[in-house]
Amino acid sequence: MSLLTSIKWGALWLTGASLVSHKAPAQLAPALPHARVYTVQRGYYNVPQVALPNAVVARRINQRLARLLVQCEDPDAVDSLATLPRQLQQAKRASDFDENKQLLANSQGFIGCSYTVLLNQGGLLSLAYQCDFRWNQEASTTGHVTFDLRTGRPLRLAQLVADSATQLQRRMQAAINRRLKEHLAEITEEYGDSVTVAYVADRYGWDWATKSVGLTADLSEFALTPKRLLLFYKVDFQRINAPFQMDETYQFSYNSLKPSPLLKPALAHPTTNVPR
Repeated sequence: MSLLTSIKWGALWLTGASLVSHKAPAQLAPALPHARVYTVQRGYYNVPQVALPNAVVARRINQRLARLLVQCEDPDAVDSLATLPRQLQQAKRASDFDENKQLLANSQGFIGCSYTVLLNQGGLLSLAYQCDFRWNQEASTTGHVTFDLRTGRPLRLAQLVADSATQLQRRMQAAINRRLKEHLAEITEEYGDSVTVAYVADRYGWDWATKSVGLTADLSEFALTPKRLLLFYKVDFQRINAPFQMDETYQFSYNSLKPSPLLKPALAHPTTNVPR
């Protein structure tokens, strides 16, 4: 091979290499948002708020959280257009003073709230929250909400799992039946009191003939953790009978469900500082 030919081949090789090296890089999917959750606090009122790259989405979520936690008992007691610290100040004042503006020895009504982050990854945020009350006795209500961090909208269960409501109800019914059957057996063994057993069975809608509950679980309330879907079967008990109340939370592994495309990215993310 002559020197000139070698130079020509070398030039062609370099041109090819240059063409290859200048190919456009593959387009990466946009990163899914992750919320920075912080607490706005006054006394026993602890309300979650979020910071996101998209301020409009963050504001939408924050307004919803304020409605769920601060305005849960008496919406007229607070100004929903006020800042959150101002709303908490108004809620506290409403619980500290009676209708004659006299300071109460013990706060009454809505006396506090708190929350737990269950999942914050893959573009989803799932929270549990609790509102505390005091009237003749103290009581609490709990709730759960899951947000799409891209839109700020609360999500329904049907948007996250492809399993039908009928399938989920059937699985919940079976899980409740197993748990309540064991629960009633434990009460019978511990108390041996047919009246107490009958009371608990009645509260849960237990049918002794079919060995099943007659009530339907409410699938509108749910929560997400990195490993499991949480569903709930809530039954109210007077505080004096609270020891007879069984765990209201039912956990279902995602491996036994059909996660939707909206949920799948959250399950593929590594997890930190949230319940499993």
